[in-house]
This record gives sequence, structure tokens and C-alpha cells, in this order.
Amino acid sequence: MTEPLEDLAPVFVRDHSDLIHVDPMRAVEIKYQRGRERYGPEWVGPRPIVCAHDEVLDTLAYVLYERDADDIDEGHIDELVTRLLDVLQGVRMAIAATEKR
Repeated sequence: MTEPLEDLAPVFVRDHSDLIHVDPMRAVEIKYQRGRERYGPEWVGPRPIVCAHDEVLDTLAYVLYERDADDIDEGHIDELVTRLLDVLQGVRMAIAATEKR
């Protein structure tokens, strides 16, 4: 079931925590639309794959910061770090492929 955009938080929310319980692909669609509404229809900034690299680094930092939390199992954190490192490697491989062209 998809929620109409107007039922979710306003476009200029400080974060996107309102999307936590939304279907992942729908959440991506909503977040992208919010970005287009805020920044305009054209992509602004570095190439998106480079931004993805920065975002994965940020995500790793956030997850590692949670290691001290008592309410998240350490094994779960370790699994997230492992998966994120795999994602980071994949993004770096994609960037390397663009640099060869």
C-alpha cells in the first residue's frame, strides 16, 4: 500500500524519519521527489555515484557510532558494517569504471 505524498511529512522536513516504515522503494521515490521539489528538476552537484560514495561513508559512520548503544545487538551492528563495506566496494568499482572511459 502506498501513501499519498500529502499524507507524509512536509517536503522540507529536517530529516526523513517519516519514511522509516514506508516500503523502501516508495521511500526512495518520495525522497527523490522531495529533493526535486527543493532543488529543482535538474541534478545539482557531483555525479550521483560520487554522492553515493559519500553517503555510504556517512552511513558507516552513523552505524559505527551506534556501537555504544545498549539497545542494538553488537552482532547486528557488525553485520551492518560488513554489508555496508560491500556496498562501498561496489560503489568504488562503479566509480572506477566511469574513470576508465
